[in-house]
Amino acid sequence: ARNGVAVRIGGIDPNLKRALAYAPLAAIPERQRYHVRCLQKWAALAIPDTEFALYLDLDVLPYTPLMESRSALVGEDWVGLLNLAREKGLSLVSEPDASSPLNGGIMLIRPSLKVYAEGLELLGRANSSFNATHGWDLRGRPRYVIPKKDDVWTSLAPSTKDMMHRNTWSFYAAGIDQGFFFYMGRVKHASGADVPLEGNPGPLPRSGRWCLPHCASKPYANLPREPACRGLPTLAKREPLKKGGSPAKQGA
Repeated sequence: ARNGVAVRIGGIDPNLKRALAYAPLAAIPERQRYHVRCLQKWAALAIPDTEFALYLDLDVLPYTPLMESRSALVGEDWVGLLNLAREKGLSLVSEPDASSPLNGGIMLIRPSLKVYAEGLELLGRANSSFNATHGWDLRGRPRYVIPKKDDVWTSLAPSTKDMMHRNTWSFYAAGIDQGFFFYMGRVKHASGADVPLEGNPGPLPRSGRWCLPHCASKPYANLPREPACRGLPTLAKREPLKKGGSPAKQGA
């Protein structure tokens, strides 16, 4: 610990690693199978002595350059969000993205060893407990099993509306982290919500809280993506080297 900030570094639970060997590969599109390792995010629920954990993918910026001049508002906004999550007893706060009702790249999670163990048990039989029609634990189609109080029923997000229209668990990453966290937090335990929560939890608009994934290049991608967030530098495509070693000029 230094200056009141404690850093804890730990490895992935061997039990979680073993459980991932039973991932429902047959029900996952081939191009998504590489991302089965994203289920390691479940380890966040086993963090000890923590009321809330904020999970971030490497390409998520919770504090963007646009916010540097508004740091006090950023802090006030996060405190408001945490307080409201506590008051409502939420275990999962997330947002939809362009292809899923839950963006697994940024989640506010309430750790729980009990729920963590439940997740391990389900993951350990996932190869026979997930399909695109009945979802995780073969619980049933979305419109029949998602609680009526859940935000999906009033959401305007195209990905959420598409899930409810199709009434299937066929959205992107439904058979891996995004579908698993949605099922455990929003269906099985009915204790999740979208951001913003009702009654604006802070002074910033939704888009001011964080810069969502895909707004800058993925650290592991071959080519950068165009940024979607104002205030971030534009990442130019890599140009081939000319003779002599200098990059080709843009537009040449």
